[in-house]
Amino acid sequence: MSLIFYVLASLVVLIKCESLPKPNIVFIVADDLGWSDVSFHGSDQIMTPNIDMLAYQGIIIPQYYTDTRGTPARSALFTGKYPLRMGTQGISIASAEDRGLPTTEVLLPQYLQELGYATHLIGKWGLGKSREHYLPTNRGFDTFYGFSGSSVDYYTYNHVETWNETVFYGLDFFNNLEPVEDQRGHLTEVLTDRAVKLIRNHDTSVPLYLHMSHAAPHVGGGFVNLQTPEDLIAANDHIAHSPRRLYAGLVTGLDRSIGHVISALAERELLNNTIVVLISDNGAASTGLNRNFGSNLPLRAQKARLGKVREGNYKIIIGKVEPQQSNYYGMELKKSRIPGFLYENVLLSSDTARVFRETLFINIDLEMAATKRNYSDLYRHINNTDAERLCIPTNAKGCLFDLSVDPAESKDLWDTHPQFVQHMVLRLRAYWAAINPRQEPTLDPRANPALHDFIWLPWLDNLENVSKPLLAIPNFPLQVSVGELQYLVDFNLNAFKESLTSYVKSSADSFIQNIAKLFSF
Repeated sequence: MSLIFYVLASLVVLIKCESLPKPNIVFIVADDLGWSDVSFHGSDQIMTPNIDMLAYQGIIIPQYYTDTRGTPARSALFTGKYPLRMGTQGISIASAEDRGLPTTEVLLPQYLQELGYATHLIGKWGLGKSREHYLPTNRGFDTFYGFSGSSVDYYTYNHVETWNETVFYGLDFFNNLEPVEDQRGHLTEVLTDRAVKLIRNHDTSVPLYLHMSHAAPHVGGGFVNLQTPEDLIAANDHIAHSPRRLYAGLVTGLDRSIGHVISALAERELLNNTIVVLISDNGAASTGLNRNFGSNLPLRAQKARLGKVREGNYKIIIGKVEPQQSNYYGMELKKSRIPGFLYENVLLSSDTARVFRETLFINIDLEMAATKRNYSDLYRHINNTDAERLCIPTNAKGCLFDLSVDPAESKDLWDTHPQFVQHMVLRLRAYWAAINPRQEPTLDPRANPALHDFIWLPWLDNLENVSKPLLAIPNFPLQVSVGELQYLVDFNLNAFKESLTSYVKSSADSFIQNIAKLFSF
């Protein structure tokens, strides 16, 4: 996630140059979108023509990595820092706990405000709501229209949260700091209408930063998980698996929303000077209580995974996990009961394709699109993979993969690259030692919306001091090996030798120069 921040941070530096026009920035975030659930990644089941058009005419970042949960991913996006530096790692902030992104952190919208941008957040916040100073209008956004917690019901905009036997529920939908109690409609459509209206009313003499953070295709925040409009269910009627069909409808709604936003930018003649970024906060929730029936194939497991670090094309994974948590989820969801669509027709008939043709005078090159699509389709990598022989990390050993040739993580290189493993594990130990402990998730009864007319409102003053127990830093999930200790000794000895050699050479050169001066006439 921090990669995108540094791209934008570099952009901020360029923006400071007075001779350059400040570009508009439209940053769109999907929630729990599966890797293989966009058609430019090769999906023939769920069509995303508007997203695909942006990919084909823009830049695809195939090695873009994010955190596994919402709060850490979003805190990294807005700050450019690893969550473990700020205590925002781990599970997302619950609505009834007093926790938020530390107010000492300066966020991306605050930097853009200083540069004269109009900054707007539509949709999900997810970075704290117990105190007003955690809320987006106090963190760099001029306006906020959306929900402050992790998820809401797509039709009532209520959030339900359960702590053991305690159930809290209430409205979580706001216009800045004011609750919105008269809004009706499906959440994706409501957020889209707001974004289109904002673009149409924007003062074009001021650069725009619109951060549109969708709920889709995350499950709803009430007791009903997958809430999809009937027309979007019908649009995916070819999908045999019923819950998968509902999920696909949410993705279709997300894709159409993006098309409407692009159309609105074109209508205001803003598109030529607008940077559009589309990401997902993390992958699909393939299993568990919040399963949305998305698919991350050919990537293994689901959105939550233990310690990992990358260097170049290599990825190392450590931590003891159950075998079923390291499998390929979603294969059973890929079946269709009737033929799908002709991809080229769907692509060319999208709103974004029309805008590109009529406004930017860009006609999609179908051969180029096919090439990019084939390159981005990683599904072929699991065709010959034996799921029974996949590497499962334990306390004794982890797993090492070369993602440049094995994105499906099917061929473990741990035993064949011992020195590289030792180097990577030491790096991961260094990260682990720098963890900033986070608060233990604790229910605060004062958060109960029943005390506030069944609305999720801040319940603490900004300066109120509340005792917050910290979670102990977990033990490093890999035991120390003899090889690792030997590597560390050799590494330090080599560093000492190089330092000593450099010192002796420098001293000798200085001595020779001084002696030479004594004999110079």
